[in-house]
Amino acid sequence: MLLKLLPLLSTTLFYALYYLISTFKFDVQILTASVPYDYLLQLVVAYVLYALSKRVWIFLVIHALLMGLLYIGNAVKISFFGGPIMPDDIFALQSLLLILDGWRFFAAAIPLAAIASLVLFNFTMRHWSAYLASMAVILLGITVVYKPATLLDPLDGCFGNSVWDLSVPIMLRITGVRVNLD
Repeated sequence: MLLKLLPLLSTTLFYALYYLISTFKFDVQILTASVPYDYLLQLVVAYVLYALSKRVWIFLVIHALLMGLLYIGNAVKISFFGGPIMPDDIFALQSLLLILDGWRFFAAAIPLAAIASLVLFNFTMRHWSAYLASMAVILLGITVVYKPATLLDPLDGCFGNSVWDLSVPIMLRITGVRVNLD
C-alpha cells in the first residue's frame, strides 16, 4: 500500500523542496491560485512515470531530476533571461548546448542525458497500469501534434491564456499585478 502512495509522497516532497529553492534562491514564485493545478499536473506525471517504472529507486531519481529540471531550470531561466521555459525552447536547446563549454555544458547536458537514459533503462510494460499510462501518453501526444486546439481551447477557457511578452505593458507574473510602464 505504501508503494502506491510513493508518487504522492515524492511529488509533495520535491514540490516543496524545489518551490523553496526557486523562491529563496532565485526569487521566483508560482501564483498561489495556480499551485493546486500545478501540483496536480506534477502528480499525474509522477503516477505515469511510476506506472512505467521497473525499479522504485530509479523512479525517484527520474522524478527528482525531471521536477528539478522543470522548477529550478524555469527559475534560472526567468532570473537570467526574463522569461519562463516555453515549449519552443526545445528548438533552442541544441544551440544552447553548442555554445556552452566546460562545466556549464556538463551542468546542462548531464541532467537531460540522465533523464532520457534512466527512463529507457527503467521502462517496463509488465502491469496493466503501464499499458494504460503509455496509451494515455501516446493519445495525448497525438492530440497535441495533430489537433492541439482540442486541448488548448478548453484549457485557455479554464485557466486563461497569457502570452509572455515583455515588450508590451509589463506583467509582473510573480505577484499577478499589472504595471504599465509606458
